[in-house]
Amino acid sequence: MAEGRYEERYCAFIDILGFSELIKRLGAGETPFLFLKELLSKIHNPPKPRGGALTYAISDFQVQSISDAVAISTTPNSYGLLQIIESLTELTRALLLEGYFIRGAIVKGKLYHDNKMVFGEALVKAYNLEQNVVRYPRIMVASDVVTQAASDDDIGELVDELLKPSDDGPYYVNTLRDLATYLRRRESGNIKGKEVDDAFAMWAAIQEKIEERFSEATDVPRHFQNVQWFANYWNETVDPIGGKIIMHINGPGLKWYLPPAVNNRISN
Repeated sequence: MAEGRYEERYCAFIDILGFSELIKRLGAGETPFLFLKELLSKIHNPPKPRGGALTYAISDFQVQSISDAVAISTTPNSYGLLQIIESLTELTRALLLEGYFIRGAIVKGKLYHDNKMVFGEALVKAYNLEQNVVRYPRIMVASDVVTQAASDDDIGELVDELLKPSDDGPYYVNTLRDLATYLRRRESGNIKGKEVDDAFAMWAAIQEKIEERFSEATDVPRHFQNVQWFANYWNETVDPIGGKIIMHINGPGLKWYLPPAVNNRISN
């Protein structure tokens, strides 16, 4: 980013759900210090974008974090959007392994962001969306960003894979895209041996954490709705591909996303 420029950028604001409660438990001696330290390291050091030095330079990837919040920004082109999506997908997976969900928004607008500070209308817009619109543990993508991505020559064909429309309106980042890819590769036999075992162990551990959070949230309706939404998103991802029964999460309000004939047999 050029020195001193206040310019159009993609900006994501991300909040780690349940973090404040974790801090309270730490003060009461209920949360192991080392667990919190490891969780903070993931929040404060989001995964670096892949693609080599050239892609990194083109996207001008910048990140800032404080407590349970992360702000990421890039240049408003296809490289920049892909870098944000990739970084947030990896951060989502890392935090799911610890049993935590994230909620946030990606927007486009005026922003200043360097290695010391971040401010501008884009950050305010992303923050307001995260606080007042997003609702569930997902990363909303503003409609103008979706429109630009869909018409982009480089990534337009990938939009249906990268982003998903929600039942209540907003598009969101398909952070479980790698899970779907893994299942398809396993079904086709293109992944075998240690690779399939390691991948299955990781996704099974994430599934177990989601199921634990779902059970724990029974007496807290707002939190229950959040975990329920993500569990349905998980089922929507795994049911139609592979591991239909093994990887499906069961519980109140959780749906099956199978072909009608199979769904009817299970229901009966």
